[in-house]
Amino acid sequence: MKDDPHLSEFNTEIHKLQCQQEHIDRIVDSVTVGPLVLVTNKLKLGLNVELKAWITLYCRHLNQLYRDKMEEVFEFTERQVRRNFDLTVLLNAFPLEAKSLLIVASAFNLAVG
Repeated sequence: MKDDPHLSEFNTEIHKLQCQQEHIDRIVDSVTVGPLVLVTNKLKLGLNVELKAWITLYCRHLNQLYRDKMEEVFEFTERQVRRNFDLTVLLNAFPLEAKSLLIVASAFNLAVG
């Protein structure tokens, strides 16, 4: 997978691994070849354990990726709320004429003073 995969790419990879699990589960438990009996239970178990480990790895990476994105959203929201609160406190400290000037300046991100 590439460095910044999308959710659909994770879904595709996980789906591929789940299809592999289903394919492995359909393998017969034993095959008789002449006088030999080949038992596949341990092989199937080992393959399924490996596939589950890969699925878990993808899910953990996906969880971390979206946790980081949510933290970015929360931080952005917190900065905006703090900025708006600071602006409200500032506007309440000035007379009406100065408030109008501050509102216009903040709308254009200009420094007043």
